Amino acid sequence: METSIAQAQSTQQISHDDFGADFLIAPNYDPVLLATGEPVMTSGAAAVAQDVRIAMQTPKGSLFYDPDFGSNLLYYVNDEQTTSNTRHLQIDIQDCIYSDPRVDFNSVQVQVVPGTEQITADCSFDVANVNNQYRIEIGQTVEVL
Repeated sequence: METSIAQAQSTQQISHDDFGADFLIAPNYDPVLLATGEPVMTSGAAAVAQDVRIAMQTPKGSLFYDPDFGSNLLYYVNDEQTTSNTRHLQIDIQDCIYSDPRVDFNSVQVQVVPGTEQITADCSFDVANVNNQYRIEIGQTVEVL
């Protein structure tokens, strides 16, 4: 599965004490390292956004120790673009975002737009008043942009 990740918008820095810290993960899932070999860290709202992006790209049930982690986005690759499938995709994306308790539940918005070659889903959510926006493109692969 090819994936690419880019955070569209983040407007405020929150201390890592508020939402934890983690290694910064590159689009190829490798940790980002400094020239010295030390890992780059991410914290606060950015760490939460990274966790949600990774969850969206992880097939649900693929982690034996946490079978509820992840999403069902792979089910929609090369799938028929029906009204029912579009609605189910929207629900799957929302459920994936809702699964992180640090996300402001009332801020989650997902809009799915079917197309001829791919389905595009624009989603946004807030973490401590920081808005995070992503575009998910599903065609031959799943990409979280």
